[in-house]
Amino acid sequence: MGAITGKICIITLRVDYYKSALLGLKTGLVSFNVIQFIKEYEEGNFGEVYTDFSDPEKVVNIYVYILREEIVERWKHRREEGLALIHEWA
Repeated sequence: MGAITGKICIITLRVDYYKSALLGLKTGLVSFNVIQFIKEYEEGNFGEVYTDFSDPEKVVNIYVYILREEIVERWKHRREEGLALIHEWA
């Protein structure tokens, strides 16, 4: 399960990585809320902020990466909950 989930996440991240950056640049996605979201994520996970906020493409790419990571984690959590219920009912 872990290897497959990891591969799905990597494939999903790479397919739209560049497209996401271009979309963000064109639509002005880089806002204060996005920057704050990234800062909180990096401080919480790494203890400090590493993203170069002067480069909009990098900002959008890390934002999309974090969002997709959270989606995969939620999916895994819900899957585990579902498996636990199945075992409980068996």
